[in-house]
Amino acid sequence: MLNNCYLWASLAGHMGISENNLNDKDGIVFLADVHLTGSRPDREERFIRFLEGLHGRIGALYILGDLFDFWVGPRHVRLPEHARVLSELRRLHSSGVEIVFLHGNRDFHVGAAFERATGARVYPNGVSLTLGGKRAYLTHGDLLCTRDSRYHQFTAIIRSAPVKKLFQLLPYRLSCYLAGGYRSHSRRATRRKPARVRGLVMKSVAAAFRKGFEVLVCGHVHPPGGPYMRTIKVDGKPRTLYVLGEWESGGSYLEYSGGRFELHTL
Repeated sequence: MLNNCYLWASLAGHMGISENNLNDKDGIVFLADVHLTGSRPDREERFIRFLEGLHGRIGALYILGDLFDFWVGPRHVRLPEHARVLSELRRLHSSGVEIVFLHGNRDFHVGAAFERATGARVYPNGVSLTLGGKRAYLTHGDLLCTRDSRYHQFTAIIRSAPVKKLFQLLPYRLSCYLAGGYRSHSRRATRRKPARVRGLVMKSVAAAFRKGFEVLVCGHVHPPGGPYMRTIKVDGKPRTLYVLGEWESGGSYLEYSGGRFELHTL
């Protein structure tokens, strides 16, 4: 029951966000799960080169969570380890590109300080937009993995307002130590979970589509075969699901341009 309540709360919560109605002639890029970390400067360099290549080519960039391996709060924007990425995002925004950031399960402390540093708009769960007359729902994806009850129970606690506030009051070094420890534990726990538990639950995906969407884009699950598109029937109507890949072993993104979606790998 907790899983379904958490999913429905997320879907209901996004309905209060105004739809983003963008010019269909503008290119739009969607990506997720870059997992930037100071210990992997090669990944950061690859991502910065990717951002540089977007100048003059797109009108909007949607980051669907887990851009960072972890994010401890407002103080993180002052750290040198991600300064170049933040600067490049700001430069992209200043060139006229709209940037939207959705919380992932690793960087849900991203907030107002990140918005000020980059010009992005940050949303906690999901956003919707209309492209070519079709409504699309964008989300990180973890809320659709509803078989993982322990994950959702723990997430409900650590993302609660009191716990988030307490975490941000801790000394910075302690915050980083705890975040790093949590990430290590999470990786070990994820490897032990069966793929069925880690993956998307199609009943939950269908529930999202029944909110009036025809396209759904998400990340989080790191599909072993890379990003994919799948057409599924919901109440007899075809709906399109795009699942983005991670950047730890390469990289991928989804682009909307000229009235059509296309998945790309790097």
